[in-house]
Amino acid sequence: MAVIISAMAGWPARISALGAAFGFFAAALGGAAQSESLADALMAAYRSSDLLEANRAILRGTDEGVAQAVANLRPTLSLVGSLNRDWRSEQGGNSALDQTTGSLQLTLEYLLWDGGSRISSVKAAEEAVLAGRQTLKSVEQDVLLNAVAAYLDVRRSIENLALEENNFRVISRELDAARGRFAVGQVTRTEVSMAEARLAAARSSLALRQGELEIAREEYRLSTGQYPGDLEPTPAPPAIPASLENAVEIGIKRHPSIIASRHAANAAEMAFRAADTILSPRISLGGSVGTRNTFESMGGSVNSAGVSLTAVIPLYDGGGGFAGIRNLRAGVDRAKADLQRSAKVVRQNIASAWARLKIAESSIEARAEQIEASELAFRGVREEALLGVRSVLDVLDAEQTRLAAGTDLAGAVRDRELAVYALLASIGLLTAEHLGLEVELYDPSENYRAVKSAPFATEVIKRLGVGSN
Repeated sequence: MAVIISAMAGWPARISALGAAFGFFAAALGGAAQSESLADALMAAYRSSDLLEANRAILRGTDEGVAQAVANLRPTLSLVGSLNRDWRSEQGGNSALDQTTGSLQLTLEYLLWDGGSRISSVKAAEEAVLAGRQTLKSVEQDVLLNAVAAYLDVRRSIENLALEENNFRVISRELDAARGRFAVGQVTRTEVSMAEARLAAARSSLALRQGELEIAREEYRLSTGQYPGDLEPTPAPPAIPASLENAVEIGIKRHPSIIASRHAANAAEMAFRAADTILSPRISLGGSVGTRNTFESMGGSVNSAGVSLTAVIPLYDGGGGFAGIRNLRAGVDRAKADLQRSAKVVRQNIASAWARLKIAESSIEARAEQIEASELAFRGVREEALLGVRSVLDVLDAEQTRLAAGTDLAGAVRDRELAVYALLASIGLLTAEHLGLEVELYDPSENYRAVKSAPFATEVIKRLGVGSN
């Protein structure tokens, strides 16, 4: 930022206009302005993001996949009761027999062996959860990067508006001067018309910049859940890797999209193994106890109990099972290909972010030099115009060059600051935890620990409302 401050040292009027413009818009559009830092914007985005909330809910649903897989390892217990009323009559209708019976049976079923299908299903569900956590981290990075971009865009829009306002004032003064010189015959009517045309164009550009600020404010609200207050200058950027090679090395190890793809490939492999037990025998244990009572009979009730051991060996299902296995095998191949592509995409994104950062840094240096030169040129042309050596059009052209230089510098500064955070995102470090944001971090393992064992009693109690007010 030292280069920028040095380059802007000759622009006190523009800096003053920037403060005035922001004060006006903060009061007119956002009410009483409050100082707001980039960290505040990032924390607001983390707390208010609907996108994060939606993906957290998706992950909680994925957690239940583990609970369902674990539940399949357990026996099932069911209680069946029935009440029957029969009416019978003998041939000819000479006698009738009415009978009411009731029965109650408790049945237990437990699958002892299935070739390892259920164990593989549990592992597949666990890998899916780990992949989902990394996907959530990728969404978090997107949310924070959007907040950074929104913050920087508002600041750039405010600065561009201040530059445009100053440009409008300069052209207005030049038009007044041209009209005065026209009155005494020093310039032609053509030069006055040129100044009037430039003023009209400046008025249009001013309206454009005001509209851009409104758009930037709305983007900020979308990203953070609130309109911007008095935005502070961006702080010193976070530390980044010293070299492109170091950045790539970190990204390949830590980027959530690569880790998510790795877990997704493991989940696909486990799902394939679970299905590949199609020809394995299924051995299950069964048991039941029950009672049956005929109410009109004096014999009372009949009690029963039984145990069974059943083995089922699949022989033929029409070929559908093997088609499903081949489908899952193709899914494994696809997941492995996705993993390879994820690594390539991350590498390319890191290289692109690094290149954009270096381009922006070089651009800042060049734009700073351009500002100094255009400022000197404007002053010189204006002095020469007063001496009659330069025309009004020359002065207006010099002012447009100075305006363009200021606008270009504001854009380069914005691009450089955004490139730093984009580089962090490309290597997987643009997270609330890594940035040290003062927010309550969402812990995805909390819900996982609560549901992974497929609790039954607590859910029944909750649904029955026991203990609730």
